[in-house]
Order: sequence, then structure tokens, then C-alpha cells
Amino acid sequence: MKILRITSRENPRVKHIVKLMASRDYRYEQKQYVLEGARSLDGLQQVEEIFVRDGIEPPAIKAKALYTLSPSLFEATAGTEHSQGVMAISALPPQLEIIDHKKRYILLDRLQDPGNMGTIIRTACAFGLEGLLLTKGSTDPFSPKVVRSAMGAERSMPLRLLRSLEELSGCNVIVADMKGNPLPAFVWPSGYVLCIGSEAQGIAPELHNIANDTVAIPMNKKMESLNAAVSAGILLYASTGHCHGG
Repeated sequence: MKILRITSRENPRVKHIVKLMASRDYRYEQKQYVLEGARSLDGLQQVEEIFVRDGIEPPAIKAKALYTLSPSLFEATAGTEHSQGVMAISALPPQLEIIDHKKRYILLDRLQDPGNMGTIIRTACAFGLEGLLLTKGSTDPFSPKVVRSAMGAERSMPLRLLRSLEELSGCNVIVADMKGNPLPAFVWPSGYVLCIGSEAQGIAPELHNIANDTVAIPMNKKMESLNAAVSAGILLYASTGHCHGG
């Protein structure tokens, strides 16, 4: 692995990592994304490139190149205000290719909040779901804020951006809805696609139209709704049978 020192913001590698953090289109064009912080790198064996701030011990990960940056240049490059001093460029994980109606998925419909998305990715991974599906209009799961929140789960949870709802044909589509069938009596099928709506708009009418069922979380009437990530966590816990000792 070559080790090089970078001193200028005009360096092509600095420009590359900055553009990867800023542009969704560029990430998919290059098939790469940025991991920032030691926790995001946990469990990785290999990345494309590593960037460290002077004085920081590089992670024990294979890479084509290791770049060291002065503190001022690193802070100007990093996406966080109080960086841990390490970033890496990694290849995008392969997308989920086949949606199997016998398996369990969570679908995020136009979810915009990156913190919520990252938390839901981690939660879905923790409960053993087979994949996470996204509709158009959702925030990019490989944006820096989502990746920091997912803390590596984006590599373990197969992801797929739906081009059409026809891709859900044959699946048990379950929509989270305040007027749905309440927990804990709701009977979960062995395979399903659980749909969580955007914070502002809820579930799209098109998803409601193809849904096989709806599910609701009972709550105090003084509250209109829950945070999307909290709702997803409660529903995934219930759906995997843990609340019944399964």
C-alpha cells in the first residue's frame, strides 16, 4: 500500500472524496461511497483508499493507498465538525437483485431524514430482515449522514431502489397506518414487505392501493404519530416474534 501526504485542497484525491460526499449521482457513477469514523469501518477487510489526519493511527484495513492530511485540511475535507480523523472510500455494495415473496423486507417510502434511514437500516439488520427497499424520492442510503447513522449496517443489509411498484408483485405488502389493525393482535405472515412512510407525507396512495394489510401501533390519543425510526423499530420487533418469546 502506497502512503502519500496531501497538503492542498486542489489535490485530485481530495476533490474526489469531497465530490463523493456531496453528490448522489457521482457516487453511483463511480460506484463508491465514503465511510467516516472508526465505527463505520468496523468489520471491513478492504477499502479503496484511506485518509487520516496527522497523528491518527491508520485502521488495519487493506487499501490501494493511504493518504495523510494536515489537521486543517482534514477538517476542511471531512463531513463532520468533530471528526475522528479517519475516512475511507469503499466500493458500493451490490444491490439486492431478487425480491423473494417468502422473505421479509422493509420498504421506506420517500423517507427523507438521513438519521431515521440509518437507524432503520441498523434496526432491520438487527432483526434479521433480508433486505431494505426504497421508493423514488427517498434520501440516498449511501450519503455520509445515513452511513454514519447506519454504522456499517448498510454493508450487511441488501438494498434496492424500486423503479416500479410492480416489483412487489406476489409479496405480502403491509402498510404501517394509524388506522390499521392494531398490535399486538396483528398476525404477521412468514414473508412480507413492511412499508414505512415519509415523515411529512406518510405512505403514497399507490402503496395503499396494492397493500394486502395495514398495521397500527396503539398509542395515547394525545399523540398523532411516532418518529419513523421508532415506528419501524416497534413494528420490526413485533413482526419477528420477539415480543411473544419467538
